[in-house]
Amino acid sequence: MSDFVIRQAVAADAAAIDRLFVVMLQTIYQRAETPEEPVNYMELKADMEGSRIYVAEADGEVMAFASVEEHRETGEPFLYLDDFSVAEEYRGRGIGTELLLTAERDAVSHGLSYMKLHVEAENAGARRLYQRHGYEETAAGEGADPGDTRLVLRKRLSLRENG
Repeated sequence: MSDFVIRQAVAADAAAIDRLFVVMLQTIYQRAETPEEPVNYMELKADMEGSRIYVAEADGEVMAFASVEEHRETGEPFLYLDDFSVAEEYRGRGIGTELLLTAERDAVSHGLSYMKLHVEAENAGARRLYQRHGYEETAAGEGADPGDTRLVLRKRLSLRENG
């Protein structure tokens, strides 16, 4: 497979993103069941202001996606990494890292000084990726719902650097 590119998602990516979203859910919940209804992920995100989806593609195949959302409602504005999935056969090739760096550049380019995300406490691979890139767990899971199995991570970004 040739080198991959990261780009914003287009309508033709919808089916691939839906498949990757299901893979993400299977990983999170550690079971093979899939939603009975079509996901229509891009349609769900289409009306959300400040929402963008990036994909990693090589040879016409979408291998991964990351969905981000701007949050400017209260307090310090931030970019939230909502959903993030790399197809299992493409993990360990730097694709997740490049998508994460793309999201960080997106945040900086929109004047957002930090990124925030949730990660399943038991997802050691994802936690390692985020920690390698400077994400830290918030105090006492700040922003987590009671009984949530996820950790809340954040990273302060330098608005002077864009890359």
